[in-house]
Amino acid sequence: MPANRDDIDALEHNPQFIEYVKQEILGKYPLGHHGLIHWPMDEEKWIFEFTYLNREETRRKCEKALEIHRRVFGQPPDGGEAPPNWSYTAEALKTFLEYYPYVCTYKIIFPRKKPPLIA
Repeated sequence: MPANRDDIDALEHNPQFIEYVKQEILGKYPLGHHGLIHWPMDEEKWIFEFTYLNREETRRKCEKALEIHRRVFGQPPDGGEAPPNWSYTAEALKTFLEYYPYVCTYKIIFPRKKPPLIA
């Protein structure tokens, strides 16, 4: 997995990861009404935090993630929106966290390699 999740070229040239996500996550679990991979909101702190505290920053980050997702994984099921209303099943979150350290649900923060914190 490339160290920089915003490096679209690196993601596109990692077919194993792309296939894993498509087969094991996007095609298997009900990921709210979107099914997008999240990118970190704060790269320095290794945290993606999705809240409505800063709507403009959240919107920009979500739009960037959506653009990357479209190029790498294809169009989300509902076309996507920014900012979205994310929701995930517990099983899907577990799968995400095992393979991909940046995942969030609304009002929940998942720091890297630590249990979730209620925001």
